[in-house]
Amino acid sequence: MLTTLDINIKQIAAPIVGESKANKFAAIKSSSVSNKKLSFQLNNRLGVFILAIEGAYQHLKELDKEKSKKLLKDTGKTIEDFYALDDFLSKKKYLDNQELKEKIKYLFKVLYKFESMLYKNTYKDTPVKKTSQGIVDNLSKINRTTLSKLAAKNAL
Repeated sequence: MLTTLDINIKQIAAPIVGESKANKFAAIKSSSVSNKKLSFQLNNRLGVFILAIEGAYQHLKELDKEKSKKLLKDTGKTIEDFYALDDFLSKKKYLDNQELKEKIKYLFKVLYKFESMLYKNTYKDTPVKKTSQGIVDNLSKINRTTLSKLAAKNAL
């Protein structure tokens, strides 16, 4: 029997998002020495998290549908947590660390790829239903109307 790797994204993300939820970042002051230390630690933890998620890519196809579905739900919550962290850090100018800002941007790219792979794995056996022609025609009409209004507005 083939055993699969148990991927727990909440556990992997806990060292990063756990601190932000516990308000450990609330005491951040502008341009202090402790900010540099925090920035360094956060940068390292993000690097470890990214490597763990990228390393899990190859194991996602081995997950059964139920595990994929649970992990997909957990991934969505983790993405929300990271958006909250990103919002907070953007208000603090990413602790004056451009590398931290770029790493967070890359983190979202990695997370969305992970989520996409999970989504495909979870719903790969779900039948695709053809959209009725009436709905397609009405959407097309709405798009043409909207584009005409936009063109008229831009012409002014």
